[in-house]
Amino acid sequence: MGKRVGIAVLAVCLASAGLFATGIIGLNFAGVDLSADPRQLTPPDTMGAVGPNHIVEFINGAFAVYNKTTGALIGSVQSDSSFWTSTVGLSSSTLGTSGLTDTRIQYDPGSGRWFATELTTDSTGNKLLLGISQTSDPTGAWKGTSFTANAGFGDFDTLGVDSNAVYIGTNNFTDISGAGGLQSVSLFSIPKSDLTGGSPTTAHMTSFADLSTSSGYGFSLQGVNNWGATTAGTVLAQDLSSASQLDAATITGPGGAGAVLSSPTGVAVGTIQPEPLAFQPDGTRQIDGSDARIMSRVWQVGNLIYEAQETGVGTGCSFEDSNTSDTSCRLGIRVSVLNATTLAEVAEGVLSEAGADYIYPSLAVDSLGNIVLGFTRSCGTGTDPGPCDPSAYAELAKVVGSNVVFTDTLPLAIGAVGDYHLLGTTPERWGDFSSTVPDPSNPNVFWTFQETAAGQFDWGTQITEIILPEPATAATALAGLAILWLVRRRRRG
Repeated sequence: MGKRVGIAVLAVCLASAGLFATGIIGLNFAGVDLSADPRQLTPPDTMGAVGPNHIVEFINGAFAVYNKTTGALIGSVQSDSSFWTSTVGLSSSTLGTSGLTDTRIQYDPGSGRWFATELTTDSTGNKLLLGISQTSDPTGAWKGTSFTANAGFGDFDTLGVDSNAVYIGTNNFTDISGAGGLQSVSLFSIPKSDLTGGSPTTAHMTSFADLSTSSGYGFSLQGVNNWGATTAGTVLAQDLSSASQLDAATITGPGGAGAVLSSPTGVAVGTIQPEPLAFQPDGTRQIDGSDARIMSRVWQVGNLIYEAQETGVGTGCSFEDSNTSDTSCRLGIRVSVLNATTLAEVAEGVLSEAGADYIYPSLAVDSLGNIVLGFTRSCGTGTDPGPCDPSAYAELAKVVGSNVVFTDTLPLAIGAVGDYHLLGTTPERWGDFSSTVPDPSNPNVFWTFQETAAGQFDWGTQITEIILPEPATAATALAGLAILWLVRRRRRG
């Protein structure tokens, strides 16, 4: 009994010292759903960010700003097209008439600005739209610019920001139909000073365009977000050929014209198994959980880089398996941590649950190495653990040695119905990504933007504040260790 008490006290001491954190759900409210989306688009591409005083949700069809203290909507929900023309000031001819897709937004505490991107859906020669707020207030003035995403069709834009530059990636196809498959990938490095001073310009942008699929840079290139000082940028992606490899490269001189992209470095990691479809309670409509790409932000804190992506977990895994009677392989999330200098993996962990599927992950990290991971959870019936409605969840984690240890599961919003049947297809579209960010004003707070089933024919989004306990002082930790010593001494007596 004494040994158990000692271990319990030691666990409390370790938690007090900040080794393992437990999360508290703070502000937690429903964002835009399908019925409130001005353009009624599916999937929403759940995306958002947080500044000093505001929360911004930017999804397919909608731009919304909320009060960071109360969660109250400021003004009204604006369509994404209106955001670009009325707020940012781009011409309607720049937007074209075909539509818009794949929203991204990030607040940068270094410049005190918001950066937003979205793609036009012209069949070929589509545009990449780039907006920059003029202050830290997203309800104030914005300016913007645009450039051709690809001569064919540039898809799935990514957005990364560090102290020097803004990095945007695209996957490129012959045209919007995607016929012929992935043709190439591109990365655009834009000096941040060119975007934040006066009228934004891409005059000094370096285009690493149409990198071939055999070049070794991977696909869905993600520029690493880094709020610390850095002289070079980093880009990370999943390898196209090997399921057990990430591809990394560095960008030198990103703060000016003529940035240089290094040759890619293959990073050996644990194998990603093929991703099956995600189950729903009635077993007749599964959800598309996408693929192995890194879908959401990659973060660097100190000398470590953190990323998350989906993987099949179990046996008999096959890509987009639609066999509703086979539950031997489910969807989980792999988290990888790399050394930013050597670009080698130093820690890894796989989050999964027997009988449930975890899809569209995003993560963020604080200065103490606390990881918050957001995702959608769904499952089937029978022996699967309920509730099984597509729901918003978060998980806390920490790097311990070479392992990413998952420590605390937080249900954020349970779906309102058993099954999501909006499009009437198998699989049902979901995603295409989610968003989790650290609070720029409070190192103990994270925010996550996740998708839920708001109704059988309605997707919803959930915006949640996750608060971690403030790290204890050294005196508190020593006091805990003193208690442990007294317990052990009393037991010996």
